[in-house]
Amino acid sequence: MAHKYTQAEDWAQIAHGVIESVPELQSLKDAEIGYLAADYSKKYDGMTVYAECIKVKDLYKPYCPHDILIVAYRDAEQMDEKQKRILMEHELMHIDVQDLDTDAPVYKIRPHDMQDFRRIIEKYGPGWADTRADE
Repeated sequence: MAHKYTQAEDWAQIAHGVIESVPELQSLKDAEIGYLAADYSKKYDGMTVYAECIKVKDLYKPYCPHDILIVAYRDAEQMDEKQKRILMEHELMHIDVQDLDTDAPVYKIRPHDMQDFRRIIEKYGPGWADTRADE
């Protein structure tokens, strides 16, 4: 069975709010970012993947007008609004904007790095994505 992806305006609204409110993300205001919801859960090394950031390859640009796609997987829908905002902040931090004296900025994906994402952990704590009820 093929997985299904749909455009996710709710995630786009969350992202726009995050970009507006987080100074480190101001460089993304003009980025063409597409937001998708996936109808399935994703695991990597036994851990839940709530969302991921994907660079659109030049080959696909004629068919996809975005520089970057952010895909939210089914498990992210269980998060409350605060967790969704933090998740989106985390995903947006993956986007590296490089101004290389070209007509338009160049977008790349920044891999996970503890130094880069330490701010999320310090700001929200290491268990910010835990969707299980407190026991």
